[in-house]
Amino acid sequence: MRHILSALLLVFTLFLVLPATGQQLNPPAPESSELITPVNASPLSIETVARRRGLLVETPARNLIVFCTSGFAGASASFREAFTSAHRDGIRWQGFQLVFPAWADRQKGIRNSLLSSMSQVGRRLGLVSDSDFRVPGVLDGADNYFAPDLEGFSLAISLSDKTDAAARTELVKAATQNQSTAIDFNGLEKLFTSKSPKIAACLHNDPAAKPGFPELVSAALSRISLAPEGFCTLVNLSAVAENRQKNQFVGMLDAMRVRENVLKQLETFVAGRKDTLLLVLDEPERGYWQVGNTFSPAAFVDALKKLRAIMPELGKTGADVKKLLTENFSDFELPVEEIVTTAQTGNTGKVIDLVEEAVSRRFAITFTPFPAEGTCAGYTILAQGQNADLFFGISSFPEFFRRIELALGLNSSSKK
Repeated sequence: MRHILSALLLVFTLFLVLPATGQQLNPPAPESSELITPVNASPLSIETVARRRGLLVETPARNLIVFCTSGFAGASASFREAFTSAHRDGIRWQGFQLVFPAWADRQKGIRNSLLSSMSQVGRRLGLVSDSDFRVPGVLDGADNYFAPDLEGFSLAISLSDKTDAAARTELVKAATQNQSTAIDFNGLEKLFTSKSPKIAACLHNDPAAKPGFPELVSAALSRISLAPEGFCTLVNLSAVAENRQKNQFVGMLDAMRVRENVLKQLETFVAGRKDTLLLVLDEPERGYWQVGNTFSPAAFVDALKKLRAIMPELGKTGADVKKLLTENFSDFELPVEEIVTTAQTGNTGKVIDLVEEAVSRRFAITFTPFPAEGTCAGYTILAQGQNADLFFGISSFPEFFRRIELALGLNSSSKK
């Protein structure tokens, strides 16, 4: 009798459990759109994912800062870590996203322009560039760098390698006709003081000049942040990539110092506001590194530090160049006589190049850039500030652009 009761109880228990188990094996079908998540083979829209994660907030970002540069990842970042001994506080990024290159969606006929969208929704546009007003083409849905039409910008400041004032004047005139312009810092200061409604300035890119690039970024943000309608500021620092392509690794590391100073200022600016989104667009290295079998990162970095330390001395009139080379690079095969002759002509840049070329030969280290077209491996996006949590995972360029719209409270009607 006991066994019969036990069997009946078991059957009754299974009768109750099986329906519940069956329900668990048949979950509701997920919503379908564009984004594929690791836990769901069916695509989900960013709006759905954000809503489920509790990322959407009622307050969109009123201001947008896009800092375009290079060297946050890859071998370039490794060299920077080895080069510096100072402790640098790491930023706790809220968003980290990998974005396919813009041309990957070319066959779909899709082109998104951040500049066009910001103009159409009434954001005040600002630009700070270290190279003739140029910015990465990805901001306009294109491949390569370009100089935008500055007529729509209320503030545009750029550095230039052009030493001739007349050449910088022509550069500004080619970009805009309806703004107050300046070609040196004194002229820019006057425009700031007079509160000109529109400003365009092109200054000589002198590494020793003050204010430097970080100070110009800070001044531009202080000015444009007064816009009641909100702003979109583009900051482009191309010096890291340009020096890397030329195999000028001392210059690359110096540009990384500038990058860190700019980033620190941007982080401080954003931390004090609850209405601003900062996006750092880390461009790919667009090439490949090669090193010899006996390459020593510590020894290579030590050689670069020595070269960096004697650079001011090499530029002095009457400097004992041969002595400097012997004291610091006695075990390197240097073209000493050529270096000494070049130093006598006052061409300090060429002297540094000759020494650096010898250092690179010793360690068999080179960076070979890819051709300009069709080589972009995509972009790394770091986000901080208002709605930065929306930027995560891997996505196409249109999807990245759509997340910007979502973070700023815009809609898809602003697309080109």
